[in-house]
Amino acid sequence: MARLQFTLGENINEILLDIAQNKMKAGDFDGALQVYEQSFEGFPTELVVGILQGKYAIRTTNGGRDITVTSDTEVVEESRTHLQDWNTIIKSSIKQIKEYCKYITWLKSKVTIDLNDYCLTRYMTNPSNDKEELSPLCTLTARYLAGHQIEGNYKLPNFQRMVNLGDENIEELNSDERKYYCIVRYIRAIKNMHNDLITLSKLDEGLLKWGLIEHVPFLADLYENCLDNYLSDFYDTEKGYHHVMCDEEVIKMKEQMYEEMLTTEYGKEYFRNGILVKDILDGYDAGYLAPDGTFYGLRGEDRELLHVQLGDMLVKKMFPQFGEGNSFDIEYALMQEGYMKIHHDRVFGAFAFRKEDVGKDYKLWFPTESQLQAIYDYANKFYGGKINTDSTFGTNMVSVSALRQMDDIALHNTFKI
Repeated sequence: MARLQFTLGENINEILLDIAQNKMKAGDFDGALQVYEQSFEGFPTELVVGILQGKYAIRTTNGGRDITVTSDTEVVEESRTHLQDWNTIIKSSIKQIKEYCKYITWLKSKVTIDLNDYCLTRYMTNPSNDKEELSPLCTLTARYLAGHQIEGNYKLPNFQRMVNLGDENIEELNSDERKYYCIVRYIRAIKNMHNDLITLSKLDEGLLKWGLIEHVPFLADLYENCLDNYLSDFYDTEKGYHHVMCDEEVIKMKEQMYEEMLTTEYGKEYFRNGILVKDILDGYDAGYLAPDGTFYGLRGEDRELLHVQLGDMLVKKMFPQFGEGNSFDIEYALMQEGYMKIHHDRVFGAFAFRKEDVGKDYKLWFPTESQLQAIYDYANKFYGGKINTDSTFGTNMVSVSALRQMDDIALHNTFKI
């Protein structure tokens, strides 16, 4: 029986890198591993990651019949020239998603208040009570949302011209044409935003896991903004456009998009808690630090107002037993759960907090080890290793080194309101 003999070209390293990195761009990190594992049986995962990190490279020997993984400086340096600049790719993706947000705002500026309410808000968030008596506009939009190819004009002339028209020519459209024009592009922008967020989340998770990038500041803010203001209502099958011919398809499409978002860590966290954890070391203007070291923050000029907004979200989503109240009630409720309030360099906590029998008994509050470590890191990064523990807008600067020497009672007295 004849033997088959294969030889590998000298550019095999470049070819495999290109294929694997294209998989990674699409968020498919398992596929990137398989590029090597299926090409060379038993190829270890740690070597694949090392090649993608630029530590190793593949080199052919014996006339292309054998391969070796090498750390030879010259070979590795040449291999690195084919590695993607992942930080630039992440930044580009973030920029594109922000452009979708701006574009939707621009679309809304091109319609009247009435049109904005009905075409870009109400039709997307409030179903009609009578699906049999819908306007031609709503009928068209529902069918487009369901993925139908629209034929006929449904009283909207020159449909194809309207769909293919560039944004710079929007003023040429009459009122009815402009309505549908804006809705079509609104739906496109929402779907593109959704797809890009899914890919970006998986890309970020995979790159961090493999040590190819460092933490991306404020990425959670981007997801929170998109989910809060654009996507969560769009996913809701109880809201939006309806048409008797395609309701089932619209609902299926929305459910699919929602399930796709739940495959990401940001999506799972958002729909579980209604708010995303932030990194205290990104630098926020206002925030709350949970007993387990989890931080929730917002950016803006009015820090007191930010604390009210943030506290209200946390109480509603995570501690509904406290109900609604004014800003003092919100702050009190969070501190009863052991949260610490952070105002730039100002950090303080509660005097006491409730035991398990809520409302019947109290015990002294002490900052946890997780909270203290987060505060140490925060103070060292932004404020020269010192924080202000005065809760009345005075000054009581305390160094991290001093805090490390304190026992529980001293820490309690230092941070308490």
